[in-house]
Amino acid sequence: GHPHPSPICASMSQPLCPVPRGSFATLLFCSAAASMLGSCTGFTNVFSSTTQGTLYALSGTGTSGTQDGNPEFATHNSPQAVSLSWDDRTLLVGDSGSNLLRAIDTFSGFARTIAGSAGSSSILDGDFQTARFANFHAMIRWPADPNVTLYLDSSHNVVRAIDFNAGVERVDTIAGKSGSTGSLGGNAIDATFNGPEDICFSADGSKLFIMDTGNHIVRALVGFTGKYRGSVNVLAGTGSAGTADGIGTSASFNSPCACAAQGEALFVADRGSNYLRLIDTVDGMVSTVLTSLGGPARLLLDLFSGSLLILETTSCRIRSLNLRSFAVSNFFGGSCTYSVSTYTSARFSGAKDFALSSKGTMLYIADTSNRRIRAARIPSSGQDFRLSSPSHTRTV
Repeated sequence: GHPHPSPICASMSQPLCPVPRGSFATLLFCSAAASMLGSCTGFTNVFSSTTQGTLYALSGTGTSGTQDGNPEFATHNSPQAVSLSWDDRTLLVGDSGSNLLRAIDTFSGFARTIAGSAGSSSILDGDFQTARFANFHAMIRWPADPNVTLYLDSSHNVVRAIDFNAGVERVDTIAGKSGSTGSLGGNAIDATFNGPEDICFSADGSKLFIMDTGNHIVRALVGFTGKYRGSVNVLAGTGSAGTADGIGTSASFNSPCACAAQGEALFVADRGSNYLRLIDTVDGMVSTVLTSLGGPARLLLDLFSGSLLILETTSCRIRSLNLRSFAVSNFFGGSCTYSVSTYTSARFSGAKDFALSSKGTMLYIADTSNRRIRAARIPSSGQDFRLSSPSHTRTV
């Protein structure tokens, strides 16, 4: 359950050598003289001089492809999901257009293919050599084991686990039946979904919340331990599209597509209504927080600024909701094109996912339509804010 040792250092003059097995954090780089447990002396983040707030291209030329390599050579094809390693050194990327699982070193931007076969769109469990992927719609690290990442394939209605632990290194389906559409609960491996688009863990890691978008319900996978798949039940939603507040299954959602949890609070974005909802996971109360989203895709809690970040695909922007004042402000973007600039002057297009570093100082975006992975240094208070009990009454 413990993470593997610190990443092996890379030298810019010798970026590649045989990659050690069995560690998410050490997938990408090593140097001939590096010690497995050594510190990264003499290694410089090639983006460290970038102006704070500048949204630059971490990887990708903008041309569709599967080329590994440095930022100026690597290519991507519809990157739709991203997730950081426990030490923030590796960014996992799900390239849906090429059906590949990629990894990017966040210091140098070097991209490497881990698993999958380009152009082979299928669901096949197995080790990294034999496993096959179709689409990546969400990706999140498992709190109980930082070397395990879960991802969601919306088109095949399954949740899968990518295990980087030594001696394992394989991909397995943990919930859903590939190709089956429905709303059956119970044993996770027999459960059915309808185009689910996001997953997020409860604050204590005991539940995996699943946004069952096509069924207009919020579901929970409980009891997952790795070997035991657990069971799936409905947390909230009637199963019919709507915007009614209420308790549990008396409330209605309209294509819930994104979530973020902290404490007892579960935030849910409804794409069909452009509403931001809040579920109290203790008493099941569902309330409406915002009614003016612009095509939400993902939510992220930034505990270092006390805010909820909202990635909006349609409006091509990231907005910030202050969780104390409930004031909303534009953070990044605002027009669907491409430009390297700062904050609201920066431009991205069709972005489907984003990730925040553990200290809240780096933001990574899957710039889907531009076929790039973007990154920006952002300010952090250094203070870890925690949410109080969720309010049922605040609507903005």
